[in-house]
Parts: sequence; structure tokens; C-alpha cells
Amino acid sequence: MPRFSPAAGSTITVTSGVTAVNAAIDANAPLVGIVGVGNNMVFVRFSRSDNPIAATTSDFPIYGGGSQVVLAKPHGYDVVSCISPVGGTDTVYICTGTDVL
Repeated sequence: MPRFSPAAGSTITVTSGVTAVNAAIDANAPLVGIVGVGNNMVFVRFSRSDNPIAATTSDFPIYGGGSQVVLAKPHGYDVVSCISPVGGTDTVYICTGTDVL
């Protein structure tokens, strides 16, 4: 797992529900840290703003309850999409950053 160094001021809060929600992220950041703080699983997907793709249950799952992951994303991808298909709403904190070598 990479040693994640978050970019100062890059954390955003995304509240997702049964309909996918897209949010802008840094296109140049190679890594994205995600913390699931809701009660349900949230699925995430990265894409580009010129062709945004909504997250589905086939994408990467993030467990709730404070689980944390760091994901690599392709250069130029500047959109993260989140969906929580269980019902209600769930929150994830998303922060872009780099690998500490």
C-alpha cells in the first residue's frame, strides 16, 4: 500500500444515496484517500469531466464505519462518483494526494 501524503485543503465531503453523485477532484493527483463514515457501503468510480461515468454496484466498494482506503487513479481523471444503493444517505470523505517515497 502506498504511503499516502494528502494535499493540503483537498478534502471534500460527498453524501451519496441511491442515485450516483459526482464530485470534482484534482486531475493531477495520482492517489485518492477515501474514508467511509456512514453505516452502509458506498461504491466509487473515477472518470473524466468530459465523459463522467456514474458509479454502480460493479465499482469499488468502500465500507462504512470509518474504513479507509487509498486508491490510485489515472492521470487526468477529475471526477469521483459515489453511490450508496442500500437506501438513505451515506457520507465519504475524499482527499487527493501523492505517494511518499
